[in-house]
Amino acid sequence: MTDAPRTGAVRTRSVTYFHGFDPASVGRYRRIFEAASLRLDVTLGGLPDEAPGWMVSRGQTQTQIRHARYDDLVRAFQGASLNMRLGRGIRTLAAMIGDGTVFRLARHAPRALALALSPVLFMVLPFLLTASPLAPVDLIDVVILAALGIGLLVLADRLFLLLVADLFAYFREIAHGTSDTASQHHARVIELTESVQTHGDETLIVGHSLGGIAAIHAAATLLDRLEPDQALGLLTLGSNHGIVLLQPGAGRDRLAEAILRICTDHRVTWIDVSSPRDAFCVPLTDPLALIEPEIAAISPRILSAQLARAPRIPGDRRTAFAAMRRHMGYLLEPSTDGGFDYADTVTGEHTLAARYADRRDSPKARLWRR
Repeated sequence: MTDAPRTGAVRTRSVTYFHGFDPASVGRYRRIFEAASLRLDVTLGGLPDEAPGWMVSRGQTQTQIRHARYDDLVRAFQGASLNMRLGRGIRTLAAMIGDGTVFRLARHAPRALALALSPVLFMVLPFLLTASPLAPVDLIDVVILAALGIGLLVLADRLFLLLVADLFAYFREIAHGTSDTASQHHARVIELTESVQTHGDETLIVGHSLGGIAAIHAAATLLDRLEPDQALGLLTLGSNHGIVLLQPGAGRDRLAEAILRICTDHRVTWIDVSSPRDAFCVPLTDPLALIEPEIAAISPRILSAQLARAPRIPGDRRTAFAAMRRHMGYLLEPSTDGGFDYADTVTGEHTLAARYADRRDSPKARLWRR
C-alpha cells in the first residue's frame, strides 16, 4: 500500500462510474467529461484493456475512469409500449398513495413528489373529467376525446413525462425488491463490482442519479475485498437513494443495510452531493435521517451544488427539460467559482478524503445525529 490515504497525494487512481436511468453511450459521457475538463489541462486516452471508459492524464496523476454498464436493463424497461408505460405509471402512483410514500415525499422532497405526480395527472386528468356527469356523450365528442387522449400520450413522450413515469416505476421496483427487474438490476451491480480495481493510490466509486444506489451497493460489497487499512472513496451525485428509502420493501431494507455498513466503516469517505433544486432526489438529506438507526456514524458528508444555470448538453435532447438539465449538471463545469467540480474532483492530485477534509456539511443539510 502507498501512503496516499494519509497524505492525500495521488499518482494512480481507479474510478468506477455507475450511470443513471440512461441508456446513453459511453462516448456521450466522454464528450460531456471532455467539455467539463477543458480548463484543467488534461489529456484523454483509451484504457489499456479497452474497457468502457477512458484514461485521464493530469500532471503527475493518472486516472482510469471505467463505466459500469447496465444500460441494456434500462433500455428494456423503457422499451415497453405506451399503454404499458402509462398503466405502469398509474399503478406506481396508486401504490405510492396506498403505502404513504407520497406523504413522506411531501415532507422530505416536495419537488420530487410534484415530478412523480406530473405524468399521470397530465395524461389521466382529462379522461377523468370526461367521466363526470357533465361530460358530452355524442359520438363526435367521443372521437374528439379519443384523439385528445392519443395526442396527450404523444405530447407526454415529447415532454419526457413518460420517462419520469418510468423512472419512478423503476424506483418502486427497486424498493419492493422482489421483481425480476429489481433482481436483475441488483445482480448486475454485484457482478460489475467484481471487476472494480482496488490497486493504486485511490479507489473511487462514483454514482450519478440511479447510479448512486448502485454505487452504494458496490461500495458495501467492496468492503469485503479491502485490506483493514485500505481506503475507499464513494461519491454520489444527485443520487436517488433517498426516494427508495422513503418506500417500503425488501429492496429498501437491503439498501439501508448497505448504507449502515458504509457509514460505520472508517475506511470509507462518502461525499454525497445534491442540489436543493434537483427534483430527482431527496436533496441535502443525510440518508441516516431517513433510516433513523441507533449507531455512531462516520459519514456521509452532505454537500450542496448550485445547478440553477446548468446548460443543455449537446446530443442529449432530455436536457431541453429544465429539471433534467439541472439533474445532469453535476457532471458539468461549475457555473460559479468554488462550487462542486466533478472533473476536478476525480482527476486532481488529492484523494477524495484529502480534498474534502476541511469541508463542512451544507448549512441547509438535514443531518442525523452522529
